[in-house]
Amino acid sequence: MSYPQILQTGITLVIKKHIKKHLIINKKERRYFLALERVQKGEASLTITTQQLGICYRHAQRLLRRFKEQKTKKLTHSERGRPSGNRKPEDFKQSVMAAYEKHYKTKAFGPTLAAENMQKRQNLAVHPETLRLWLIKHNLWQPRASRKSHRSWREPSKKFGKLLQIDGSHHK
Repeated sequence: MSYPQILQTGITLVIKKHIKKHLIINKKERRYFLALERVQKGEASLTITTQQLGICYRHAQRLLRRFKEQKTKKLTHSERGRPSGNRKPEDFKQSVMAAYEKHYKTKAFGPTLAAENMQKRQNLAVHPETLRLWLIKHNLWQPRASRKSHRSWREPSKKFGKLLQIDGSHHK
């Protein structure tokens, strides 16, 4: 394939155009891309391709029309790469971070307690998990590794039928 090259990198796949612009697509979009490219070259019919992809014929026609327009860009979701509509404003984030550094950093407050106190004292309502992510990003909080369970697997007895006495009683 000369245009575009498809490189497989882990779960996501990168389609690299001759321009220095990378577009990350998932496995489903890669399947659509390869199938529609076969249809466009005339190697496969659209009817058979719809059965292979598990989509209806009209949807395949829409995808093929988009594919002819802009190759891969129209196969991905149009909102990909855009910031979330639920994110907090940047000035609010800066005021929360300034309040944390001024009042809570020296007292070794964790994100949960700091968020509760910010709500009471400074009237800054922020979710503890959001605060934790912001603190990690600004190197003000170290995430802890999850602890392993303390249970361990016991080696089975080597002799068939032999029981282990692990309760400490004196049975014979």
